[in-house]
Parts: sequence; C-alpha cells; structure tokens
Amino acid sequence: LVLSFRLKGKLDRKALKNSIDTVIQRHEVLRGTFGWSHGECSFHVPQDVSWNGVNTIEDWKVLGETGGYAFARSVCDDEAWTRFDLEQKPAIRFRLLELTEDVSVLVIATHHIISDSWSTDILLREISANYAQQAHNWISSAAVRDVDFSDFAVFQNNWSTGANAEAQLDYWAKNLHGAQGVFPQGKTPSRQSSLKAGRSPVAIDEQLLQKARDLAKQEETTLFVLFLTTYKLLLFSKFDVEDICVATPAANRSWKNAEEIVGLVENTVVVRTAIDSNKTFRDLLANVRSNVLNAQVHQEYPFETLMQELARRGAENRVPPVDMFFSLTSKIGETLTLPEVEIQVFGEIGMYAQPVIPVNQASFMLMLNETHDGICGSLSFDETEFDDNF
Repeated sequence: LVLSFRLKGKLDRKALKNSIDTVIQRHEVLRGTFGWSHGECSFHVPQDVSWNGVNTIEDWKVLGETGGYAFARSVCDDEAWTRFDLEQKPAIRFRLLELTEDVSVLVIATHHIISDSWSTDILLREISANYAQQAHNWISSAAVRDVDFSDFAVFQNNWSTGANAEAQLDYWAKNLHGAQGVFPQGKTPSRQSSLKAGRSPVAIDEQLLQKARDLAKQEETTLFVLFLTTYKLLLFSKFDVEDICVATPAANRSWKNAEEIVGLVENTVVVRTAIDSNKTFRDLLANVRSNVLNAQVHQEYPFETLMQELARRGAENRVPPVDMFFSLTSKIGETLTLPEVEIQVFGEIGMYAQPVIPVNQASFMLMLNETHDGICGSLSFDETEFDDNF
C-alpha cells in the first residue's frame, strides 16, 4: 500500500519527523520485524533501538515544481515495486521529498502484513495530533499503549478455541455448503504469475455518486451494499452464474480494545447471493443487504482458518474457490491534517489507495475508494484470460 500527499505551506519538517517517530514508538507492529521459527512466522520487536520514522528527507528543489512532481510520481511507483526486507527492517517506509521551499511530497509505503484501512486512519490521525503538539510546543499526550497488536493476536487465538468460534464455523459451513466459484472448476485463470494481472481504472463523478447515495438512502442501505449488488449483477450478466460468492474485507474490531490498535486486524468474509432473474433490482438489493449483515455478524472467524477447517471436514464441504473480490473504502488519507499546511492526496497511487503491483488473489478484484471528488479505483483481472474490453 502506497499513500502520498502533497504538502504546501509552512511545513515544520523536524516536527513532522518527530511526530512520525512518536507514532512508530507507540505501536510495536510498526517497528518490528518478521522471521521464521520452527516452520511458523515469528515477530520480533527491538526494544533497544530507536527507529527513525522518516527514512529520508530529500532535497529535490533543483528539479523545480513541475519536474519535482514528475519525480515524486516515479518515487511512488518505485516504492510500490520495492520489496520489504521483513526479516531485517520494519514493514513501513516514509520519504519526504522537498520540491520547493513550501511544497513537499510525503510518501508512505506499508506492507499489508502490518496494516489495514482502519490502521491507516489511526496512523494518519496520530501523526496529525503529534504534529500539532510539536508545532505549538505542547506536551505530548501520546503514551505507550497498554494494549498492542500482539495482545490482539493472543485474544484471537484464545477466541478461536471458544464456543463463539465454533458457532461461527458452523454458520460458515452451512452458508458456503455447495458453493462454487464464478468460474467452473478447472476453468479458473492461472495464478502462476502475479505479473499477468491487468488493471482497468474505474471512476464515478460526484454527481453520479450523489444519485447513488440518494438511492441507497431511499432503500435504507449503504453505498457498500449498493455497489456490491451492482458488481454481482455484472458478474451474473458476464458469466451467467446465479449463485455468486464475493470475498470482501471486514473491519473485525469487535473486541473492545481493538479500536485503536494498528495492525492487520481486518478479516475476509464471503457474501453469497442467489440471483433470481425474475426478481427486481430492489429485491436483489434487499437480499444482498441481508447477506452482508449476516456476514458481518460472523466476521471474527479467521478466513484462512475457515478455509482449512472446511477442507478438513471433507469433500461434501469442499472449499469454494473465492475468485471474486470487492472492497469500498471511504476517503483514505483524509485524516491527515497539519496546521498551516494545505494537504492533497497526491497521484494515482494515493488516490487508488492500493498497490500498483498486482495482488492476484482473485480472478476479479473490484477495489473502490470514495474521495471528495467521487469514486475512483480499479478492476484487476487476469489479462491472460481477459483484456481491457471485457
């Protein structure tokens, strides 16, 4: 995940650096490293090392503002393609590019292993609060957390052995029984190369988005349900499949201590819908809304564990291929606010709030982000099977 921001105004670069450092020290997952121990992933937090949040503050004023913007876009692209050395370095990088005396670009690259959209909002909100304190010489109120991501991992492991987990597993086993992917078995596009993924941009202007909001309000539902319903209709029309399963992220923050934790708390749920061509769009919308609500009620059961458990239960509960994915995020990046600094989300990568590198986990991935200008995002697909005209 790469986010980038154009900062224009009286930016206190030292205060920004110190603000980021404070957030890094507050959340252990942002400064830890990952490794393998006895065949399992392990996490290590160096207690005796103070890691500088802004890896580099770079002076590129020689390029001028126009040339600087072009360079900044290339930096964003490079950051998206640059691998993380998870065993040696933290899974987050910051770069501050000085383009003129009053214009800079902040680039934040995060590995998905330590973050989700909820965590991104926390990160930006805390950077903003710390910067305001630094800029006004206030005493920092950012104390070390009593509960961190490692505590959530312990909670989740304990929860997974309880009665609630068993009840959710039973729900998913019944809900997904007999389900199949949109593609027939054996016809799912190859996963051998993640570089085979195509990507088509999706944009909805503010005027059309407002009409969608009005319809969602009229039908007493959400934009998420409305767009997911439309996506399912698209799949139905293209593939003539009436039973459609779509994977989608769920916040998974029901544990009372999880609301301010930075880390990959987000879980994946499957929304299964039977489409009846004799029904109206409003009927389908109500059906999908019910499906989404049921999925959210059962969102705590870890998706990877669910797939393993369904496979273990035997052929009659064959794991359905989850070959369709959908996400809608709301205004990622708009929680960053710095006094006397005008902030704009910078460039395509920041606007889309998703990696340029294809993450080819599904045959189709419709990923949308709500911004102040409307909806932007992309449809990712296996270009060995489909092209941009699909």
